[in-house]
Amino acid sequence: MFKKQLLSLVLLLATVAVNAQTTVNVNATVSPRAKPVDERIFGVNSVMWDPTTSTAQTIQLVQDAGIRFIRLPGGSNSDTTHWYSNQNVDTTTNQLTFKWVSGFDSASKLIRNITPQAQAIVTVNYGSGSPEEAAEWVAYANFPTSGTADVNIGMGTDPLNVNYNFQTASYWANLRASSTKLSTDDGQNFLRIGQTAPMGFKYWEIGNEVYGLTWEYDKHTPKNEPYTYATNAAAFITKMKAVDPTIKIGVVVQTGQDTYSNGTTHTVNGHNGWTPIVLDRLKQLGVTPDFLIYHRYDMAPGAESDSTLLQASGGTTGISSWASDAQDLRNQINTYFGSGGSSIELLVTEHNSVYSNPGKQSTSLVDGLFLADSVGNLLQTEFNSMNWWALRNGGDSSANNLSSSLYGWRNFGDYGMLSTATSCTNMVNCDSTAYDAYPTYYAMKLMSFFTREGDTVISASSNNNLLAVYGTKRSSDGSLSLLVINKSPTAIQTGQFALTGFTPSMPVNVYSYGIANDDAAKLGTGCRDITANTIDTPSTTFNADFAPYSINVLTFERSAFVITPASSTIVTGTTIKFVGTTWDCSSPIYQWQRKPNGSIDWQDVTDGSAYSGAGTNALSVATTLDMSGDQFRLVADSTISNVASLTVNASSSSSSSSSSSSSSSSSSSSSSSSSSSVSSSVAASPGVGGGGGGGGSLNWSILMALFGCLLLRSFMHRNTMKTANC
Repeated sequence: MFKKQLLSLVLLLATVAVNAQTTVNVNATVSPRAKPVDERIFGVNSVMWDPTTSTAQTIQLVQDAGIRFIRLPGGSNSDTTHWYSNQNVDTTTNQLTFKWVSGFDSASKLIRNITPQAQAIVTVNYGSGSPEEAAEWVAYANFPTSGTADVNIGMGTDPLNVNYNFQTASYWANLRASSTKLSTDDGQNFLRIGQTAPMGFKYWEIGNEVYGLTWEYDKHTPKNEPYTYATNAAAFITKMKAVDPTIKIGVVVQTGQDTYSNGTTHTVNGHNGWTPIVLDRLKQLGVTPDFLIYHRYDMAPGAESDSTLLQASGGTTGISSWASDAQDLRNQINTYFGSGGSSIELLVTEHNSVYSNPGKQSTSLVDGLFLADSVGNLLQTEFNSMNWWALRNGGDSSANNLSSSLYGWRNFGDYGMLSTATSCTNMVNCDSTAYDAYPTYYAMKLMSFFTREGDTVISASSNNNLLAVYGTKRSSDGSLSLLVINKSPTAIQTGQFALTGFTPSMPVNVYSYGIANDDAAKLGTGCRDITANTIDTPSTTFNADFAPYSINVLTFERSAFVITPASSTIVTGTTIKFVGTTWDCSSPIYQWQRKPNGSIDWQDVTDGSAYSGAGTNALSVATTLDMSGDQFRLVADSTISNVASLTVNASSSSSSSSSSSSSSSSSSSSSSSSSSSVSSSVAASPGVGGGGGGGGSLNWSILMALFGCLLLRSFMHRNTMKTANC
C-alpha cells in the first residue's frame, strides 16, 4: 500500500511539473438559502427531425444523464408544424409540404418512458396554428377518457386557413387511448398509441421566439408584433385552460424594455420593446401567464471565444449574467403587472453557446464546462428551468467556426448532446452513429451527482474566477455536494477548502469529467465516461487539486457520528474517554480505529490494558508517551466519524494550561465522560500527526520512507485523489 500511494504521488508530482498550478481559496457555508433545487433545471430539447428520439438506447441515455424536463417539438419549427398530422407548412408557399420523422407519438414516448416519468414542456404552434389546435393538443395529452364533463373545442382555422372542426376533448382522449390502426390511414394512426391514462403534461408555451422578425414564421398581421402576440396569446390561454385548468402556460419574452419592438405602434411608460408591450397588453386583458419564456445564447457565430464563454454565466466579462437577466425580467413583471405578477415564474427553455451556425466550440469540452457553469449560476437565481438545445440536432462543418484558436478536436459543429447518424458529407471526424455522446452530455450527467430536486442551495465561493464553485445540501440525507469547475485550459487549480456548518465523513467521493475523458473518445481507448475518485478529508479544512478544463463534483456524506473531544492534549498516565455522539436514533455496530503516529493505515482497536470500550460508542484510553500523535475515529456500521488527535506530554508542568482548559471543557460537555476524562476544544488537524515515537512496530528504514512520503504529501497539499475508476 505504501509503495502504491508513493507511486501515485510521484506521478501527480510529474504532472505538476508540466502544468502551472494556482492556489484558490474556497468557502462553503452550509446554511440554507431560500431556493430549493427544481428538477426542471435538468432539461433538454427534443426535435422532430430526430428519427431516434424514442429508441430504447436513446431512452436509456436520457435516463442515465438524469434529464428530467424535456421540451418539444423543436424550436422555430414549432411555429410551422401541426401536431395532429405531423405536417409542416412551407414558410414561402404556406402549403403543407412534408411530414417529420418523429411526431408527438415519438416525443411523448421518450418522456413517458423515463423512470419516474420526466416532465414535459410543449410549444404550441402560434405562427401558423390556432387556439383551437392548441386546445386539442392539450386534450390529446391530458384529458381523461371518462369521468370528466366533455369540452367542445369547436370550429377554428386549419393550417391552410380553412374552417375545421376540432371536435371535443374526449374525441382526442379516445384517439390517444385507441391502439387499433385504421387499415386506410387517416393521417392519425401515429396518434393511436393505446395510452388510456392522461400523460399529465403540465407546461405549455405559446409559440417559440415570436419576437424573431427575421427568423420566426408568423402568419398574423402584423407579424411578429408584441401587441398582436399578446392579444392572441390570451385567446390561446383561455381555450387551452378550458380543456385542462391545471396546466401552466407561458409567453415569450426577452430582457430589456426596448428590445425587439418590431415596428409596433404601441408604447407603455415610454417603452415599445417586446416584453413591456406583451405584459401590459395581457394585464389589460385580465390574463396572467403562469411563466415567462426566456432563451439565451451567449456567442455570435464566427466570434466564439472559449475564455469569454466560460466567464459569460457569471457576467464578469460584461456579458449579461443570469442574475441580472432574472432581475431584469422580474423588474418588468413588477412594473407592468404589479403585485398580481408575483406568481409568474421564469423559465429558460433554450440555452447553448452560439445562436446559429454552431462550430467546433459546440462539440468541445468547453461547451460542457459552459453547461455545468450555467446550471451552477442558474441555481443562484429565480430561474426554475434550463432546457439545453438540444438532445440531438445534427452536425455540420460548412459555414461554421472551426478556428484553431478554439479548443477541441472535433472539426464540426453540433448543438446536440448526442450525435446524429450522417453520411459525413463535407465533414471531418464526424459521427456515423446516433449514440455518440459529446461533452455536454457528460456535463449534464455529472449534474445528477451534484444535486437533485428538493435539495437546498448553499453559499459557496472561490476567490478566483477560473475555479467556479457551487454547493447544495441533499434533502434526502443532509449530505453536502460541491460542483467545482476548472476553467483554465492549462493550470491545475488547488482549492483550499473551508467548510462551515458541516462535518464530513471519509472518504469524499469525487466524480470528474475533463480533458483525459474527452481525449479518450478521440483515441478510442481510456475512460470517456465520468471518472470516480476519492479524497480523504478528516477535517472541515482540506486541499484538493483540479485538472485543467475539468468539471468535478465532490459529495460529502454527513458524518453520522462526531467524536467529542475532537482533539486533546493531556499528561501521560491520564485516562481519556472519546465519546461518539450520533445524529439519529440508530443502533449501529461500533468499532474504534487508531492510526499510530507516522502511519498511513487505520487499525482496529481491541480492548486490553490501554483500551476499553473498543466496540461501544465510548473509548477509554490509558495514555502513554508513545501515543502522542495518534489519531482515533469511530466506525458505526459503514459511517466514519471525524478524527480525534491525541497529544501526550511528559509532565504536568508542560501541559497544565492545556489540562486546565480541557478539564473545564469536559465539565460542560457530555455527561457520559467520567471524572478522569479530559477534553479539548482544539480543532482536529487534517492528515497524519507529526512528531513522537509512533505507536506501531515500524523499523527505522520504513519510518524514514514514511517521512519522505509525508514531505511529498505536504508538497501536494496532502489530499490526493485515488482509487480511480470509470
